[in-house]
Amino acid sequence: MDLECRYRFAEEKSWLLKLRVIAGEPVVLIHETFNLDDVSRWDFIVSDGFAPTHVFARPAEDTRYSIAPLTYQDNATLVRLCPWVAWWDRRNNTFFGLLQAKDTTFGYDNQQQRLTMQPLPQGAARDDMLIAAAGDVAAWARGGPEVYDAGWSKFVPVVSSKDGLLAFHLQLAAPGRRWLLGTGSIKEHLVADTEVAPAQRLMNRYCETPLNTVKDMPLRWARTKTHPHLGITADDARRLVASVKYEEILSKNPQSRELKRVCLPAIAGQPLTQENARITAIKADIQQKLDAMVGYFRYGNNRRGSAMFGTMIPRVDVGYVLPPLDLALGAGLYTPEEQERIFAQLAFVADKLRSPDYVSPGRSLTGNPNMVTAWCGALVLMACMMPEHPHAKSWYTEGMGRLDYMLEKWQGPNGAWIEAPHYMMAAIDPIFLAKVAAVNAGFMEGKLDERLIRTVMFLAKISTPPDPNFVNRRHYPPIGNTYLNETTMMFGAVAKMYRQAEPEQAAALQWMWQQQGKPYWAGLGGAFSLDFYKELLMDESWNPPAPKWTSEAFPGFGAMLRSGFPGDRETSMIYHQGEIATQHYDYDQGAFELWAKGRPISLDWGYHGRAPAWHHNCMDIGNAQGKVLTFATAPTVDYLHGHQSGWDRQVLFLKDANPLGPNYFMLRDSTDGTGTANWWLWVNTRKENPMMAVQKAGEIVKVIGEHDVDIDIWFSPPNAERIPNMEVKELTVATVKGTPDGSWTSWTDGKTTQQGLHLVQPRGVPLVSLLYPRLRDEPTAKMLALADGKVTKIITPAGNDYAMLALEPFTYADGPLAFSGTAGVVQVRGKQVTLTLCAAGSISFGKAKLTSQTPMSKTFTKY
Repeated sequence: MDLECRYRFAEEKSWLLKLRVIAGEPVVLIHETFNLDDVSRWDFIVSDGFAPTHVFARPAEDTRYSIAPLTYQDNATLVRLCPWVAWWDRRNNTFFGLLQAKDTTFGYDNQQQRLTMQPLPQGAARDDMLIAAAGDVAAWARGGPEVYDAGWSKFVPVVSSKDGLLAFHLQLAAPGRRWLLGTGSIKEHLVADTEVAPAQRLMNRYCETPLNTVKDMPLRWARTKTHPHLGITADDARRLVASVKYEEILSKNPQSRELKRVCLPAIAGQPLTQENARITAIKADIQQKLDAMVGYFRYGNNRRGSAMFGTMIPRVDVGYVLPPLDLALGAGLYTPEEQERIFAQLAFVADKLRSPDYVSPGRSLTGNPNMVTAWCGALVLMACMMPEHPHAKSWYTEGMGRLDYMLEKWQGPNGAWIEAPHYMMAAIDPIFLAKVAAVNAGFMEGKLDERLIRTVMFLAKISTPPDPNFVNRRHYPPIGNTYLNETTMMFGAVAKMYRQAEPEQAAALQWMWQQQGKPYWAGLGGAFSLDFYKELLMDESWNPPAPKWTSEAFPGFGAMLRSGFPGDRETSMIYHQGEIATQHYDYDQGAFELWAKGRPISLDWGYHGRAPAWHHNCMDIGNAQGKVLTFATAPTVDYLHGHQSGWDRQVLFLKDANPLGPNYFMLRDSTDGTGTANWWLWVNTRKENPMMAVQKAGEIVKVIGEHDVDIDIWFSPPNAERIPNMEVKELTVATVKGTPDGSWTSWTDGKTTQQGLHLVQPRGVPLVSLLYPRLRDEPTAKMLALADGKVTKIITPAGNDYAMLALEPFTYADGPLAFSGTAGVVQVRGKQVTLTLCAAGSISFGKAKLTSQTPMSKTFTKY
């Protein structure tokens, strides 16, 4: 039975409500279309004569069903119905049930993994549950290439009041809704978590995958493309089988070794001689994974509502099913009848992945950037697996089109990526395999994408010096949501792919892969697309020389300041401030991680949520987004000027040709406004009695480092007057920590403890500090403030330096030194002097003079 109600309003506004009741089915299907585009709504009141006391659901990313009490308060949203679960809010559900269960106790049977209820309801009236479910995302929100709909119509809050009213608040902004109301038994919903509750079955059956949509899917088509053609081809298989290192190569990937021993020789043309038991086991394992992938959309597999977008299908199931299946098909393990069933299942999943019910960027129904990347990569792999399918072109166009957009818009001109290093690798992983598969399947010519190598090169360039706490291996910095000691095989994989096209860059990446210990994993954690192919992507026989990297800016991220590279006594500052690298980062704009003379001096903490600004080496002055305005590099000096609302940070890095010589940093932090700002610097001290490793000594705070390098922090007057009141705070942060063999610790075992130096700084007063790392037996340098802190003389064992640094241009002259500008350095070393202008200005020392409108450095032998 169908019922249609139409409401007309002024200005041609309307609301159309269609109801369908199906004979013998406990549901009412509801389809609404409306265009009021304002705050109008209708309320569906469910408390009259029912008075629900509990809600049954599987909220957010929960792996089990739950029953929670309803608390009646004014305007309290207890649960929200939505066609796509935004998992960060536990109130969001694609289905739920409302029930009345007074004087009832709910529990959980851990052995049976199911809800329990005592006493059980007696009689139909007490066993009733009102079910709501949602689906057909396209009906709930607008979508399109130029559309980004974050409208209220995508969420239906169930709101209570303290006087006992409970109602669905149904907004009437455009475009509409498809949902249902149903009934069910409370007892029948006390299922094991591995089963599918009736409420979820109703959602699957009527909202997400109705049979009338499946019947229109092309599940059979002509196929002529030979396999394998995803990560490797038949030619690759022949070369591998013929290699004298065949078994050694396969040993790098124990998880897929036996499957490859069966399939690769057959693909290479050898008779399939393996015993039937092994072949049967391989096929059964692949089929089990394929059935689970299909079941996700039929029943809500993996213990999650199938409309919930996440990484489960694209990153885990597609990555685990398609690569081995590609080899098994190429080896001839399947009969024609078996192939028909397999490809029908794949086509079903591919169309579901392409559906807006799974992800719909134009409707703001996506996730974190790397999640969208995984989805796009999965669409490309599905298209490549079935290139002759009628929908393959649309899968490929959607997936690769978005991947190309990401490579273009999600990175800066020097490769800075939108997400922190850990999640960057989670994104680059599916992009890499998608590009390889697209060539092998014939969707694109064998052209290499320079944007891919550029962004991977960025991550290599910001990697740390050899870490004495990580068997002297390099790793990428644990900034933002990045674990400790993370390394990746991506450097080696991209190096091998680009060796002929980009020999210099490829050699640099190969070198970094070796410096990180030649890892055979894409990153910490599981479910990377390249896991299946990892042993086939590397070339351990290639040992290129080290690159000649210098300091470099990465617009959108910040900069890497370095000296002594490459070597075991490098000094580097990894500085983060930019408008691109903002996802999965902390509140750390303008902060840095510091290494000196090959030792970790001031560290970031790694992944522990979105850490506040005071956990970082910066001004805690708000969370404004900033950028590096100026960057200049010379052999002896680097200069950086970063800005964000209310705060400017200038950095001078004075470098010496000797890695153990004076390589140190001057900071000038300028603030505006009134009140105070909090300045923080975290130092990695010795581990025995670490608090005593920080000593205040006049204008200098002396810090004993963890290893054989200490650091002196000098403050220019009048800032030095605040040192007696400086807070020294110890902080320990725990996160996941990588080990040299690629495994990782628990979330509580990877601990970092540092001492924080905290100054309360008056706003409007610049804070000038100098960070001087030195070997433990080396004497402290002498610093002398001149020109109200705009000029500093530094006396070191190697010679005398003068550092000029101010936010606004100034002029200074005294003795042999004369300067006009904002940033410059004089370095006197024996009988020669080096003058550096970091910005427009003039500088002289005796007879040596330098004037320029752009950064310039020159060494004079007579002065």
